[in-house]
Amino acid sequence: MGGGASDKTNLAIEVLKSRDFIGRFIEKYDLYVPVMAAEGWSLGSNSLKIDGDVYNNETQEWVREAKAPFSPKPSIQETYTEFMKLLSVSQDKTSGMVKLSVQHYSPYLAKEWADKLVLEINEDMRNRELIEAQQSISYLNDQIAQTNLADARAMLFSLVEEQTKTLMLANVRSEYVFKTVDRAVVAEKKAKPARALICILAVMLGGMLSVLFVLIRYFSKK
Repeated sequence: MGGGASDKTNLAIEVLKSRDFIGRFIEKYDLYVPVMAAEGWSLGSNSLKIDGDVYNNETQEWVREAKAPFSPKPSIQETYTEFMKLLSVSQDKTSGMVKLSVQHYSPYLAKEWADKLVLEINEDMRNRELIEAQQSISYLNDQIAQTNLADARAMLFSLVEEQTKTLMLANVRSEYVFKTVDRAVVAEKKAKPARALICILAVMLGGMLSVLFVLIRYFSKK
Protein backbone atom coordinates (compact mmCIF):
# COMPACT_ATOMS: atom_id res chain seq x y z
CA MET A 1 0.00 0.00 0.00
CA GLY A 2 1.10 3.55 -0.64
CA GLY A 3 1.87 6.03 2.13
CA GLY A 4 -1.54 7.68 1.88
CA ALA A 5 -3.43 4.40 2.16
CA SER A 6 -1.21 3.31 5.05
CA ASP A 7 -1.87 6.56 6.93
CA LYS A 8 -5.61 6.15 6.38
CA THR A 9 -5.47 2.58 7.70
CA ASN A 10 -3.51 3.61 10.80
CA LEU A 11 -5.98 6.41 11.48
CA ALA A 12 -8.91 4.02 11.05
CA ILE A 13 -7.37 1.60 13.57
CA GLU A 14 -6.92 4.35 16.14
CA VAL A 15 -10.46 5.62 15.56
CA LEU A 16 -11.76 2.05 15.90
CA LYS A 17 -10.16 1.76 19.35
CA SER A 18 -11.13 5.25 20.49
CA ARG A 19 -13.50 5.92 23.38
CA ASP A 20 -15.70 8.11 21.17
CA PHE A 21 -16.21 5.50 18.43
CA ILE A 22 -16.70 2.53 20.77
CA GLY A 23 -18.99 4.63 22.97
CA ARG A 24 -21.22 5.45 20.01
CA PHE A 25 -21.11 1.78 18.96
CA ILE A 26 -22.24 0.67 22.44
CA GLU A 27 -25.06 3.24 22.46
CA LYS A 28 -26.25 2.43 18.94
CA TYR A 29 -26.51 -1.32 19.48
CA ASP A 30 -27.37 -1.12 23.24
CA LEU A 31 -24.56 -3.41 24.41
CA TYR A 32 -24.70 -2.56 28.11
CA VAL A 33 -26.34 -5.81 29.24
CA PRO A 34 -24.30 -8.31 27.16
CA VAL A 35 -21.04 -6.54 28.04
CA MET A 36 -21.62 -5.67 31.71
CA ALA A 37 -24.12 -8.24 33.01
CA ALA A 38 -23.49 -11.47 31.10
CA GLU A 39 -21.89 -14.30 33.06
CA GLY A 40 -22.34 -17.18 30.63
CA TRP A 41 -24.12 -18.56 27.58
CA SER A 42 -26.54 -21.43 27.01
CA LEU A 43 -25.76 -23.46 23.89
CA GLY A 44 -29.17 -25.13 23.76
CA SER A 45 -31.23 -21.94 23.78
CA ASN A 46 -28.54 -19.67 22.36
CA SER A 47 -29.20 -17.17 25.14
CA LEU A 48 -27.04 -15.28 27.59
CA LYS A 49 -26.91 -16.08 31.27
CA ILE A 50 -27.36 -12.79 33.12
CA ASP A 51 -25.95 -12.05 36.57
CA GLY A 52 -29.03 -11.34 38.69
CA ASP A 53 -26.99 -9.25 41.14
CA VAL A 54 -26.17 -6.85 38.34
CA TYR A 55 -29.27 -6.80 36.11
CA ASN A 56 -32.83 -7.98 36.69
CA ASN A 57 -33.89 -9.61 33.44
CA GLU A 58 -37.57 -9.78 34.38
CA THR A 59 -37.98 -6.10 35.21
CA GLN A 60 -35.15 -5.06 32.88
CA GLU A 61 -33.61 -2.90 35.58
CA TRP A 62 -30.02 -2.49 36.75
CA VAL A 63 -29.75 -3.62 40.36
CA ARG A 64 -26.00 -3.67 40.99
CA GLU A 65 -24.64 -1.89 44.05
CA ALA A 66 -22.56 1.12 43.03
CA LYS A 67 -21.03 3.97 44.96
CA ALA A 68 -20.99 7.56 43.68
CA PRO A 69 -20.07 8.78 41.13
CA PHE A 70 -21.23 5.45 39.64
CA SER A 71 -24.88 4.45 39.27
CA PRO A 72 -26.61 1.05 38.98
CA LYS A 73 -26.56 1.38 35.19
CA PRO A 74 -22.95 1.26 33.97
CA SER A 75 -21.57 4.40 32.36
CA ILE A 76 -20.14 4.64 28.86
CA GLN A 77 -16.61 4.74 30.30
CA GLU A 78 -17.14 1.58 32.37
CA THR A 79 -18.67 -0.28 29.44
CA TYR A 80 -15.92 0.95 27.10
CA THR A 81 -13.25 -0.43 29.45
CA GLU A 82 -14.93 -3.86 29.59
CA PHE A 83 -15.64 -3.92 25.85
CA MET A 84 -11.98 -3.24 25.03
CA LYS A 85 -11.08 -6.40 26.97
CA LEU A 86 -13.20 -8.33 24.44
CA LEU A 87 -11.86 -6.57 21.33
CA SER A 88 -8.51 -7.22 19.67
CA VAL A 89 -7.19 -5.22 16.69
CA SER A 90 -3.72 -5.81 15.29
CA GLN A 91 -1.87 -5.01 12.07
CA ASP A 92 0.82 -7.01 10.29
CA LYS A 93 3.60 -4.49 9.68
CA THR A 94 4.90 -6.43 6.69
CA SER A 95 1.70 -6.98 4.71
CA GLY A 96 -0.37 -4.16 6.22
CA MET A 97 -3.24 -6.61 6.82
CA VAL A 98 -5.45 -5.88 9.83
CA LYS A 99 -6.92 -8.58 12.07
CA LEU A 100 -9.98 -7.84 14.18
CA SER A 101 -11.43 -10.34 16.63
CA VAL A 102 -14.05 -10.26 19.38
CA GLN A 103 -14.36 -12.66 22.32
CA HIS A 104 -17.59 -13.12 24.25
CA TYR A 105 -19.55 -15.80 26.08
CA SER A 106 -21.83 -16.00 23.03
CA PRO A 107 -19.94 -16.84 19.80
CA TYR A 108 -22.93 -15.55 17.83
CA LEU A 109 -22.72 -12.13 19.46
CA ALA A 110 -18.95 -12.09 18.96
CA LYS A 111 -19.39 -12.67 15.21
CA GLU A 112 -22.19 -10.10 14.98
CA TRP A 113 -20.13 -7.44 16.75
CA ALA A 114 -17.08 -8.11 14.59
CA ASP A 115 -19.15 -7.67 11.41
CA LYS A 116 -20.80 -4.50 12.71
CA LEU A 117 -17.49 -2.99 13.85
CA VAL A 118 -16.07 -3.30 10.34
CA LEU A 119 -19.27 -1.88 8.86
CA GLU A 120 -19.35 1.06 11.27
CA ILE A 121 -15.67 2.01 10.98
CA ASN A 122 -15.91 2.00 7.19
CA GLU A 123 -18.98 4.23 7.40
CA ASP A 124 -17.34 6.53 9.94
CA MET A 125 -14.18 6.98 7.85
CA ARG A 126 -16.22 7.52 4.67
CA ASN A 127 -18.27 10.26 6.36
CA ARG A 128 -15.09 11.93 7.58
CA GLU A 129 -13.68 11.94 4.05
CA LEU A 130 -16.93 13.24 2.56
CA ILE A 131 -17.13 16.14 5.02
CA GLU A 132 -13.47 17.08 4.50
CA ALA A 133 -13.74 16.84 0.71
CA GLN A 134 -16.92 18.94 0.61
CA GLN A 135 -15.37 21.60 2.84
CA SER A 136 -12.21 21.61 0.72
CA ILE A 137 -14.18 22.00 -2.53
CA SER A 138 -16.20 24.86 -1.03
CA TYR A 139 -13.03 26.63 0.09
CA LEU A 140 -11.26 26.07 -3.25
CA ASN A 141 -14.24 27.40 -5.21
CA ASP A 142 -14.16 30.55 -3.07
CA GLN A 143 -10.46 30.97 -3.81
CA ILE A 144 -11.04 30.47 -7.55
CA ALA A 145 -13.65 33.22 -7.52
CA GLN A 146 -11.22 35.59 -5.80
CA THR A 147 -8.19 35.16 -8.07
CA ASN A 148 -7.58 36.14 -11.68
CA LEU A 149 -4.12 34.59 -12.01
CA ALA A 150 -4.19 31.85 -14.63
CA ASP A 151 -1.56 29.66 -12.92
CA ALA A 152 -3.25 29.93 -9.54
CA ARG A 153 -6.66 29.10 -11.02
CA ALA A 154 -5.22 26.07 -12.84
CA MET A 155 -3.70 24.79 -9.59
CA LEU A 156 -6.96 25.35 -7.71
CA PHE A 157 -9.00 23.57 -10.40
CA SER A 158 -6.57 20.64 -10.14
CA LEU A 159 -7.15 20.47 -6.37
CA VAL A 160 -10.91 20.61 -6.89
CA GLU A 161 -10.61 17.68 -9.30
CA GLU A 162 -8.72 15.64 -6.69
CA GLN A 163 -11.33 16.34 -4.03
CA THR A 164 -14.12 15.46 -6.47
CA LYS A 165 -12.43 12.08 -7.04
CA THR A 166 -12.37 11.58 -3.29
CA LEU A 167 -16.12 12.28 -3.13
CA MET A 168 -16.79 9.83 -5.94
CA LEU A 169 -14.73 7.02 -4.39
CA ALA A 170 -16.28 7.59 -0.96
CA ASN A 171 -19.78 7.32 -2.40
CA VAL A 172 -19.23 4.17 -4.47
CA ARG A 173 -17.13 2.06 -2.07
CA SER A 174 -19.08 0.17 0.57
CA GLU A 175 -15.82 -1.06 2.16
CA TYR A 176 -14.06 2.27 2.22
CA VAL A 177 -10.97 1.59 4.37
CA PHE A 178 -11.14 -2.06 5.39
CA LYS A 179 -11.87 -4.62 2.68
CA THR A 180 -12.87 -7.96 4.20
CA VAL A 181 -10.59 -10.84 3.21
CA ASP A 182 -11.74 -13.46 5.73
CA ARG A 183 -15.21 -12.86 7.16
CA ALA A 184 -16.03 -13.42 10.81
CA VAL A 185 -17.40 -16.85 11.72
CA VAL A 186 -19.13 -18.31 14.75
CA ALA A 187 -16.39 -20.04 16.74
CA GLU A 188 -16.87 -23.76 17.33
CA LYS A 189 -14.29 -23.98 20.11
CA LYS A 190 -14.00 -21.89 23.25
CA ALA A 191 -11.12 -19.43 23.32
CA LYS A 192 -10.81 -19.66 27.11
CA PRO A 193 -10.52 -20.89 29.75
CA ALA A 194 -8.01 -23.60 28.65
CA ARG A 195 -9.25 -26.25 31.05
CA ALA A 196 -6.69 -28.87 29.98
CA LEU A 197 -3.83 -26.47 30.69
CA ILE A 198 -5.40 -25.48 34.02
CA CYS A 199 -5.67 -29.17 35.04
CA ILE A 200 -2.03 -29.86 34.11
CA LEU A 201 -0.80 -26.82 36.03
CA ALA A 202 -2.99 -27.75 39.02
CA VAL A 203 -1.55 -31.29 39.10
CA MET A 204 2.02 -29.97 38.84
CA LEU A 205 1.42 -27.39 41.57
CA GLY A 206 -0.27 -30.00 43.78
CA GLY A 207 2.69 -32.36 43.32
CA MET A 208 5.22 -29.65 44.20
CA LEU A 209 3.27 -28.63 47.30
CA SER A 210 2.98 -32.27 48.37
CA VAL A 211 6.74 -32.82 48.05
CA LEU A 212 7.39 -29.59 49.94
CA PHE A 213 4.99 -30.66 52.70
CA VAL A 214 6.69 -34.07 53.03
CA LEU A 215 10.14 -32.48 53.19
CA ILE A 216 9.05 -30.00 55.85
CA ARG A 217 7.58 -32.78 58.01
CA TYR A 218 10.69 -34.94 57.53
CA PHE A 219 13.13 -32.22 58.57
CA SER A 220 10.89 -30.97 61.37
CA LYS A 221 10.91 -34.49 62.93
CA LYS A 222 14.70 -34.75 62.67
